[in-house]
Amino acid sequence: MYRLITIIVLSAASWKLGLSLFEGLSLILFVLYLIYFVRQVGRRIVIFELTVLMALLTWLVMPILFYHVFTESNELAWIWDKYMRVPSDEYYSFVLPATLLMAVGIHLPLANRHVLYQPEIYFRRIREFLNKKVIVGVLLIVIGLLSTFVSPYVPVSLGFVFYLLEHLSFVGLLYLYFSEIPFRSMILTSGLVALLIQSIVSAMFGELIYISFLAASLLLSVYRLKSHIKWIGLVTAVFLIFLLQAVKHEYRDVAWDQGADPVLFFQAVGDKIAHPEKLWEPYTLFTFAIRLNQGWLIANTMYHVPQHYDYGKGKTLLKSAAAILVPRVFWPDKPTSGGEANLKRFWGVELRGYSMNIGPIGEAYANFGKWGGMIFMFLYGVTLNVFLSFILGLVKRYPTLLLWFPI
Repeated sequence: MYRLITIIVLSAASWKLGLSLFEGLSLILFVLYLIYFVRQVGRRIVIFELTVLMALLTWLVMPILFYHVFTESNELAWIWDKYMRVPSDEYYSFVLPATLLMAVGIHLPLANRHVLYQPEIYFRRIREFLNKKVIVGVLLIVIGLLSTFVSPYVPVSLGFVFYLLEHLSFVGLLYLYFSEIPFRSMILTSGLVALLIQSIVSAMFGELIYISFLAASLLLSVYRLKSHIKWIGLVTAVFLIFLLQAVKHEYRDVAWDQGADPVLFFQAVGDKIAHPEKLWEPYTLFTFAIRLNQGWLIANTMYHVPQHYDYGKGKTLLKSAAAILVPRVFWPDKPTSGGEANLKRFWGVELRGYSMNIGPIGEAYANFGKWGGMIFMFLYGVTLNVFLSFILGLVKRYPTLLLWFPI
């Protein structure tokens, strides 16, 4: 019954706001999936559900703002060149079905899914295993933190290795969470503070947020929380992310110019809390919307391909796969991660000093066009699903693999 009521209310709201059919459907799908996602938290381990939720939000819902608020006539959107370059119907006629097909591929009931519904069994085995190996968690945290400080000085060929090593701190904290050690709460709190400081020093917060969400969904899978508690937790998390986004840019301007300063960061946070009206300034809202609107990257790709640049026909995907398998020492000029190669190939833009990528759905369109891109996104979802199924099969033998899921 609640689904029907939700559909009726959102349909009426979409009509009142002047949304197109595709835009209204996108909004309805997101809200229904969000309700489903919140209901699943505490009942099972949600892994790729977060991926689908973020796709619905960043590919389908946030672009609506840029088709109706931050349009080409909006001063901020014009100055920043962040308006959608293709008409709404053209955009959604590809992205909506492609996103749904990816979600279908991800949700196909493949083997070993029952592991996600029985976390208590594997968490118990993890505790039994780690009870005699407490030092492992501590070592992982130490390696992760040391790698953060060493990585700026290592050769480019080893950069990705140290990038991966930096994330071991997250795994180490999860190991300690399931270990029976004295002063565990104090040690875990210290570890979380160290990770936060690590992000403040680098002025990079995106991965900390995303991995934290995944870790929380993992740990909460055995707690039968009441529905209102989960919604309050979600709203609080969204507010904290919004607050972080509000201070991030001004903090980065200082940190990257004069050096990181955690005191300055917390002063900026305190200033926003003391003056909440600053959170609703047009520029703050606009930058937050930009951060969540991956649709701008997809629309730009649809604008350039094939009008200005030919379809890739799978070549960029094959090159990316080869780049994963071949070490840089044997292929010095192989494409770097971060999207530089894709933007140069499909937009004619050379990035300098920052990373930006067209994403899997943008690359699907750029390589195979509208209909081929839809098929690719279904196969992409199936591939993720098969990979998860394979890992879950290994979890039966090695339960601690669950603790590596967030990274």
